[in-house]
Amino acid sequence: MFLFSGRGYWQELIESIVWAHNKLKVA
Repeated sequence: MFLFSGRGYWQELIESIVWAHNKLKVA
């Protein structure tokens, strides 16, 4: 198990993935 400050880590990770997905979708 990872302990990267819990929710904060996942929120950053998910936002990064969503941003990349949206960028590819628009491009």
